[in-house]
Amino acid sequence: MLINYPYQATDKKTDKESDIFKCCRKEAPDDPKCDDCCYDTWRDEQKEVVDRYNRAKETADQVQRKLVFIVDRRNRYKMWLDELTKADEQAREICNSLEILASQVDKIWYNACKAVQAIEILFCMIRDFYIQVDRIKDKYNNLLTCANASTDPSLVNKEQGILKCLTEYSKRLDEIIKTRDDIVKAIVEAIRAAILIRNNISVRSCDAEYNPCDPNNTPCSCGEIHEREYNAEYGLKDILCEWYRAFGCCIPCEDKDPCNETDSDKEQHVPRSKQLIKAIQETSPESSPCDQEPFCELAPFFTLPLCNDDYRNSVNEWYRNDDACVKKLTTDLKNANKEKEALQACKQSLDKAIAEVDPKLTCK
Repeated sequence: MLINYPYQATDKKTDKESDIFKCCRKEAPDDPKCDDCCYDTWRDEQKEVVDRYNRAKETADQVQRKLVFIVDRRNRYKMWLDELTKADEQAREICNSLEILASQVDKIWYNACKAVQAIEILFCMIRDFYIQVDRIKDKYNNLLTCANASTDPSLVNKEQGILKCLTEYSKRLDEIIKTRDDIVKAIVEAIRAAILIRNNISVRSCDAEYNPCDPNNTPCSCGEIHEREYNAEYGLKDILCEWYRAFGCCIPCEDKDPCNETDSDKEQHVPRSKQLIKAIQETSPESSPCDQEPFCELAPFFTLPLCNDDYRNSVNEWYRNDDACVKKLTTDLKNANKEKEALQACKQSLDKAIAEVDPKLTCK
């Protein structure tokens, strides 16, 4: 500083036209006449600094108010997004429970089919057993008829000899025959109950391919309705699978990239409410606007799974945009406060300096 601007003695002239007075401003009628040029310059700088400070303060205040508003809106978006995410997680838990329940129901159906087959085999064995009993009974009757027709004295008294044994044998045989009706009735009831259980679970044939030990077995198909209407399998299993498809359990969560979307993809992402309105407008007959009934559009219209729902993705995008805006506004507010504090310090320094050299006090 001393080398670039060496000190030089000023001219001692008091003429107002000398070089030292060229920086002085013109005399103002409100200010007292005083030849202190520093005071005049500081007053001009003070006005400029005050103006810049007021603008910086207003800018900082506006950024602060905007930041408060955006933070509040971002928090609301975040709360709503968390609720939707929680609902999606609960829907996925329902999907897991439905899948487990459908798998267990499949196994019960499979066991019921095997139970019917086993009971039918048992029925055949019992039927064969009683057929043999009936044959034995016929042989007994033939033998008894032959004994009664014989004139052998040893066959006259039924309380002794071979006739006594035949009598005891007949009693035991009759007891076995009497159990036939109860056993057959129980077997028929068991078959009826097993078939009822199987049909209540699913009416599909037991010959359908099913491997209960297959770890990759999917209990519910994920085809469209028109693909399943000709192969409907009524019963508890079909109800569980309809709920499984209604909750969107077959659809995985996807991260959509809007830059790679085709026109068909964009049409699929149109909200469900707008699709319904478009369908109604296309199917309704042409009529005047006065004859058309108003259509109430409900919004938002959620579709499952929620992780792929357009409204949920919109809320997520709003939240991310506001979060990025909050970060930017935080930086802007920090810079604005820095500028405001610097101008405030400059303003305070000028106020103090001007107060020290005020002509109203020094030029009395």
